[in-house]
Amino acid sequence: GTLCYWPPERFEPEKKKFDVRADIWSLGITLVEIVRGSVPYKDKHGKIPNNIILLQNLILSLDTKKLVEETFSKTAFTNETREFVELCLNRIETRPKYDGLKETEFYKKYGSVENKEREKIVEKWIQFYKL
Repeated sequence: GTLCYWPPERFEPEKKKFDVRADIWSLGITLVEIVRGSVPYKDKHGKIPNNIILLQNLILSLDTKKLVEETFSKTAFTNETREFVELCLNRIETRPKYDGLKETEFYKKYGSVENKEREKIVEKWIQFYKL
């Protein structure tokens, strides 16, 4: 996959085994990218680094709590949304697998939304963020 979506554990040689939690991390980064319009990794010039070592260091040192606070403002996003994204971006030891995400309030609220209601939610997001 694309390096920007790799979870920190992919760069830690002692953690050789990966599971679905790597995909959960990628989901969290994707949600951040949708809201920000870009992945959260920038070099000193404000660009996404094309240097793998710099990108690796940015991924390993990412302050995910701060990222969620800055990206998902309390006035625009629900607590459920912020908590869901934060869970996706936890370190592997505390990052849930799919079944854990299904237990979140976010999933319970939006995971079973009918298509018609889902379209309204997406349209609201598109209008709010002028996507």
